[in-house]
Amino acid sequence: MDGSISRDRSERLAPSVTSLFVCDDCLVVEDGRSDLFKGCVRVLALLTQGSTKKREEIVSNKKDFERICSLLDLEDDTTVANTALILTHCFDVKRSATILEDTDIVRTLLGKTDTNNPTIKQNSAIALAKLSMRNQRHLERLRELGGIGILHSCMKHVN
Repeated sequence: MDGSISRDRSERLAPSVTSLFVCDDCLVVEDGRSDLFKGCVRVLALLTQGSTKKREEIVSNKKDFERICSLLDLEDDTTVANTALILTHCFDVKRSATILEDTDIVRTLLGKTDTNNPTIKQNSAIALAKLSMRNQRHLERLRELGGIGILHSCMKHVN
């Protein structure tokens, strides 16, 4: 594929699927609840873990990168934890933090550290630490929100 997004025929895939997009060789199904969706997010986490090229592809498309960030707003713990993991991997790409300067990703990730779910807390704290180390604006925003102490507290429990 040419990197374009295809949204047609999603109604034929499953009744719960609200949209589908294909970027290169990556398939993402959006509805936030189905096992298929959760599996796709998990596969994306594995892809970004093992492939620098995939991380760069995601970061190179601002709209797709921001769409992935928006998955942090879902209510499913597994999806949120895997999304934070995807972001942790993507923040290894130098320009990733700059692309998100006009978003409130620091507040979003910081909010995810306030949970009883240790996986979400850990993945969000690691993503936030990487983001803040990558970009001075994000570090300043973290300080404004009083997040340095929160981040320090979360990181004590990370092996």
